[in-house]
Amino acid sequence: MLGAILCSRFYHRPVFLVGAGRSGTVALFRALGAHPEVFSIPGGEIPILMSIGRAAYLLEHGEEKEYFLEQTKVPKQYFYSKLKRICFESSAGPYYGYRTLIKAIMKSPSAYLGKRYWCVKTFPGQEAALGLLSLYPQAKFVYLVRSGINVVHSRTKFQHFRDREFAEHCQSWSSAAERFEYLQNFEAAVLVQQEELVDVPERIIRKICAHLDIASDVGPAKFLKNTLVHSLSDEETRESVDVKKIMDSRAPVHETWTKEQQKIFKDICGKTMEKLKYEIPF
Repeated sequence: MLGAILCSRFYHRPVFLVGAGRSGTVALFRALGAHPEVFSIPGGEIPILMSIGRAAYLLEHGEEKEYFLEQTKVPKQYFYSKLKRICFESSAGPYYGYRTLIKAIMKSPSAYLGKRYWCVKTFPGQEAALGLLSLYPQAKFVYLVRSGINVVHSRTKFQHFRDREFAEHCQSWSSAAERFEYLQNFEAAVLVQQEELVDVPERIIRKICAHLDIASDVGPAKFLKNTLVHSLSDEETRESVDVKKIMDSRAPVHETWTKEQQKIFKDICGKTMEKLKYEIPF
């Protein structure tokens, strides 16, 4: 009961942060958590929400929805309330995230009281997203895109799958971009580019805040400007640095690729890069 009370202000308003792996979602997730009205739940990445959204889609939009409703044996809204609780607890922990919420309150009571949204990362296809909207009519989606060149290069350095073939890295990014293409014209979603987050963080944060219908705040942009987030286990996040200066000083990553790798990238990712309005400089 106490957990339900503590999350009641934002329980019905999730922000689903979506993006291909290695696109900068960790940095944006943490930056949004620096906003006084957004509670970025620690841990953050919750893939099971895709399956929960898909279940709701079958009851709301599926061709056999009447059959599914009949066989579920409980009223749809009752079932939805249970799915919503599973969504939240999968992110925050049991008993409506009681322990997670208590920790947040103890860390900053005044900041916690202003929260209006809870934020997590997930990776829904269109059907799962429609299902999540059935559960959460007030839900918002933030879709982060990044040039496939930088994503592929980052994947080749990430220890969990850097030993995979170059073509596999290219296909992974292209497939993710195709899966999330619906978000470019999704009313509940706003699209932002990782490169713009680095170059003009204040403007992009204002864009996201307008989408969420919350006041803009300096906290997220300040975090993005001064914190170089590394989700690579062999590199540490660096604070109190000039992120834009560091990023601008780096040589174009494609210059380290072989001619064969450049051709592979063009063949697999060329059309996707064009759809996302990214140029291929080779």
